[in-house]
Amino acid sequence: FGDYAKMVLKESNYPVERLITFGNSFLFNLENIQKKLESENLFKKYGINNNKKIILFTTGRMQRKYQPIQGNYDYDEQIWKYLLDNFGGSEDYFLILKPHPTEFDTEIYQQILKKSSFNNAKIIQDDFFELISISSILVSVFSTTMLDALCFQKNSIQVIFDNVKWPILKDKSDVILISELHDLSKNIINIFEDKNLRNILSKNRINFIKNHYNLPKNNPMTVI
Repeated sequence: FGDYAKMVLKESNYPVERLITFGNSFLFNLENIQKKLESENLFKKYGINNNKKIILFTTGRMQRKYQPIQGNYDYDEQIWKYLLDNFGGSEDYFLILKPHPTEFDTEIYQQILKKSSFNNAKIIQDDFFELISISSILVSVFSTTMLDALCFQKNSIQVIFDNVKWPILKDKSDVILISELHDLSKNIINIFEDKNLRNILSKNRINFIKNHYNLPKNNPMTVI
């Protein structure tokens, strides 16, 4: 799609003169997609007040019921409980857990939510782009939704455990904030309250999207 992939192929001795950077065709109409989503009353659809700071947590099937397939992980459970412990009951925040599309058994998340008894949190298995369009920030351990969020001009935080950074991309150009679980609350609040941090992330995000997806501004179809 962008110059990032071109650079990787060049480093692998692929003949660079045979490469054309043309962009991600899905994103050619990104502005139209965003306008359509903004025109729909999604807050009403999901029963969420539009003056809330919405934290969207996307899972990666890293829960105990998927051990035979995913490995011995409970990272998603830990994050969901942490978010509820730190932001549950807040008048300013709203929490959405969006399960992985193939994560059909979400009972463990439901149990954690039920035990917390907070009314500012929901588990929603619905259209991701609708959910990210109403959200303020995205949190995940290992999901390409972190990159999708950047395209929608939203900040992303990748939570790491045991100092393991699950590879989404080789180089995220300091555009996705890295956080250990115990610092997650502090980092989320910093993004909302530190204007300088938001400006830095925004600048890096613009460069990142251009480098990885090469969004052409005019007549993208003529590039290919």
